[in-house]
Amino acid sequence: MEQEIPTKKFEFEWKDPKTVFIFSLVILVTIIVIVSILREKIVDKDADITTVIGRGKVVYQPDIAVVNFGVQVDKAPKAEEALNKLNELMNRIVASAKGLGIADEDIMTQSYSISPHYDFQGEGGGTTVPSGYDANQQVAIRIKMVDKNPNLVNKVIEEASKAGANQISGVSFDVSNIEELKQKARIEAITDAREKSGGLAKAAGIRKFGNIVSWYENIIKSPDTQYPYSGLGGSGEKSLSGAGSTPQINPGTQEIIIEMGLNYRIK
Repeated sequence: MEQEIPTKKFEFEWKDPKTVFIFSLVILVTIIVIVSILREKIVDKDADITTVIGRGKVVYQPDIAVVNFGVQVDKAPKAEEALNKLNELMNRIVASAKGLGIADEDIMTQSYSISPHYDFQGEGGGTTVPSGYDANQQVAIRIKMVDKNPNLVNKVIEEASKAGANQISGVSFDVSNIEELKQKARIEAITDAREKSGGLAKAAGIRKFGNIVSWYENIIKSPDTQYPYSGLGGSGEKSLSGAGSTPQINPGTQEIIIEMGLNYRIK
């Protein structure tokens, strides 16, 4: 008679620390393997992207000029007298601009102030004593269509000086279709970058670049990122009418320069 040999059934003991350790180790190794396989997509997802930069330049003639005038009144005996004198001179300046065809909406007050004037008395600085009142007003005058009438800027400055302006803090130029010109420069820059990409890929030993995945722009030069030209200045009640002959302010031609960076995926 055959004797039956008893068998021992193997079962995991999940509460056994050794079993838990082995199972955790298997899971950890599995995660490491998966991360290693997907490393380029998880960590270096942009490693296969390169940037080609193109530049676009648009030359244009400004059609807008902005001149900043000022009137300074010094040491008037009373505050009321300082303001009256200031208002009188500024009204003359505004009237002179309107007489040359400048519209009301193109004459903009930038600042208006009055303050006590102090003089120093005594040696070594001494003490300060009030000696009157100072008043100041700054106004910006926008002059349009200067491309068709370039001498208009000179005429506005000349007449404002005769009217009593004793400060000119700057002249700047702009163009009415700035966004259209900037878009033209962007397109030219993109075209330049795309033309460069083929030669660069060949030089680098790459068959060709893939799709453009993104881009950026860098404005190198534009009228809305420049500072106005400095001009004549002065103080007191003497106007600039005797400062010299008729000014010669020439807008010339200006440039808009934009760089576009195209981010290509490398095949």
